Amino acid sequence: FRPQASSSPLRAVTEHHNAAAMIYNMNHAFYQQFLSKNAQSKALPALVRHVSVSDRGVIMVAMAPAVAPPVPSFVDFAGTPALVGVIRAALSIVEREYGLVSHHFRVVPWLGGDSGGPGGYPDSGFEAFLCAREAAAVRAAAGACGFLIYVAGNTRQREVPVMSLMDDLDAPI
Repeated sequence: FRPQASSSPLRAVTEHHNAAAMIYNMNHAFYQQFLSKNAQSKALPALVRHVSVSDRGVIMVAMAPAVAPPVPSFVDFAGTPALVGVIRAALSIVEREYGLVSHHFRVVPWLGGDSGGPGGYPDSGFEAFLCAREAAAVRAAAGACGFLIYVAGNTRQREVPVMSLMDDLDAPI
């Protein structure tokens, strides 16, 4: 997005705000279409999952394909059409089943097979979440396929705030 040249900084901010609201609405509509389109297509792949809620109320979900893809790594898997189904299944779970509307979605490499662990930056909270007894099936599935999907978020709706009279540059402040 590149705002047009404007005679006032307030007008530029207003134009930027309106464009941001429009982009958010377009992305949200596309996203909903993306999810509903999948409902009409073939069945989603099964994902093994573990869910927990942190002390701060953040809902955490770890998922991995129940059946390991027939490729040696996530990099190879990412180049296959099957990736779309796995991502759609994960989004359907977190948004439709758990109701998350504001979330962080991350693909985490799993290093070392069945006895391994998550790659990337050390995160003691994330590692404690995965060490829970209830997460054993996710750890086993991640070890078999070489990755897991981690989502953390909440059910609070976030919207671009609407400010009255932003278009009226002659309005009092």
